[in-house]
Amino acid sequence: YYEIDNIIKDIEILYISSYNEEYEEKADEKITNEITNGKFDSYQIALLNNISKYIKKYNSNISILGKAPGKFANQEYEYYNSIFKNTNWNFIKSEVANSYKIVDKSKIVIVLNSTLGYESFSRGNKTIFFDIRSHLESLKTLKFGWPIENLQRNGPFWTTDTSFEALEQIVNNVKNMEDSRWKDLNKNYIKRIMPRDNNNSIFKSLLDKYI
Repeated sequence: YYEIDNIIKDIEILYISSYNEEYEEKADEKITNEITNGKFDSYQIALLNNISKYIKKYNSNISILGKAPGKFANQEYEYYNSIFKNTNWNFIKSEVANSYKIVDKSKIVIVLNSTLGYESFSRGNKTIFFDIRSHLESLKTLKFGWPIENLQRNGPFWTTDTSFEALEQIVNNVKNMEDSRWKDLNKNYIKRIMPRDNNNSIFKSLLDKYI
């Protein structure tokens, strides 16, 4: 629906929020038989701390694309401010942003588990996936690329490693990658991960056939 425009990429690094107020308010409540809200969120917090360390080390800027609606947006802001308050960061409220334009304006997009991350990749943006929760059996559907079979656990733009060194390496590799190399990678994986159907031609052909 949203066409891909050739707009200026003026957001250095974008993180797509996976915030949920229940992670804090109901931290001890189980979301599966093996993990609580608090533990589930701890993976995101560990990733954010690594990103904060990277921002400081490389004197970079990061924007957070919020997720929480309405009154919870301020709560979400405080959640991220507690981690990024001493860095160059910016918070973008979800309700005032066109998410597709935001990812298209970003030089690097970082994501945990968000459909928007896959959509960003399908739009050709440099997108990095941190698959750091799916080792738990009850969260296996969060595995990067699920339900694709025979996809390696780590790749050129996704990783299961939770260390700062892994984040530093993959962010720098993708950031410094030639656009032509990224386009080749994108082309190789896009049909398996999230293919685009411009103008919904497949869907429209089915409508014409059956209606």
